[in-house]
Amino acid sequence: MYRTLALLAAVSSLSGAPLSREGEKCAPCHPQAAWESDNPMALTLRPAVVSGWLPPGRALVVERDGYHYEMANDGKDVRYRVRDDKSAFEVTLKWAFGTGHSGQTYVYEHQGDLYESRVSYYPRIEGLDLTLGAANEAPSSLPEAAGRRMSAGDVRECFGCHSSHGYRDGGGFDLEAMTPGIRCAHCHSGADEHARNAALGKLTPPANPARNSSSEDILNFCGTCHRTWADVVMMGIKGVNTVRFQPYRLSLSQCYSPMDPRLNCVQCHDPHRAVESDAKAYDRACLACHRPGEQALCKVATDGCVDCHMPKTELPGAHFAFRDHYIRVHRDDQAFPD
Repeated sequence: MYRTLALLAAVSSLSGAPLSREGEKCAPCHPQAAWESDNPMALTLRPAVVSGWLPPGRALVVERDGYHYEMANDGKDVRYRVRDDKSAFEVTLKWAFGTGHSGQTYVYEHQGDLYESRVSYYPRIEGLDLTLGAANEAPSSLPEAAGRRMSAGDVRECFGCHSSHGYRDGGGFDLEAMTPGIRCAHCHSGADEHARNAALGKLTPPANPARNSSSEDILNFCGTCHRTWADVVMMGIKGVNTVRFQPYRLSLSQCYSPMDPRLNCVQCHDPHRAVESDAKAYDRACLACHRPGEQALCKVATDGCVDCHMPKTELPGAHFAFRDHYIRVHRDDQAFPD
């Protein structure tokens, strides 16, 4: 018990913030990993009132398609108001999706259904603009202007990828049972049972999707939320709009092999940590293959590989440039490859 409390205190002292409920379960044996589970992945879903981008006292406004949009945080709730020249629609925003690094979209409840807000927050412009996809059709009424009703499939997909513990037998999703954000059990099935048994001195390892898995297995696992090759083909999306689907883009690379363990998501990204922003941090992964006698060596540079071979690409309407995971010799005069 004393060891547990000491470890929890040590882990919490790393940032001065309390651990999540999930972190408290895992910290006694995995103090560093448990703390890192409170990284940006754990903040992909939060109550809107603590979203980070709409602090108390802040109000955001924008005019789009003849409608006036306003979001305001009074410290207790975030009120979402949409009006035209005749009437107004107002609700409380319940959930904020996304950390806000690239953008943040909101969900509200109206007459028993959940709706995705038609406008989202984008940090590059420090304000609101149309949610991705919302520009495809102009709204024909005030309710349509406010947001898009989410189907049962939308709820399962959106909340399922941004939270933990909510899946039910039979394919449903339980909003009351979920834990906001990506926590240990989201990727490590059996983590809760593992924690309970560990407290009793029994070791029943949880699943580790990266252990003894092929690169294809790992891409498919991460692609459950980030989109696999099959997902993108089924959705019929082409061109630059695929740039934010990293597993799909990576699988197009000539150097990708489903069975080669040197090129997959976890070779470059530790899921317990925030994404590394320094391009040179990824050179190690590139040089695992591109070394004398095995693969061609770059004739232009010896570091910062991803800046040339995985260029950042602007996604229209997103106010954000995503790094294209299709590894290739990039040429400015080429059309964006599918």
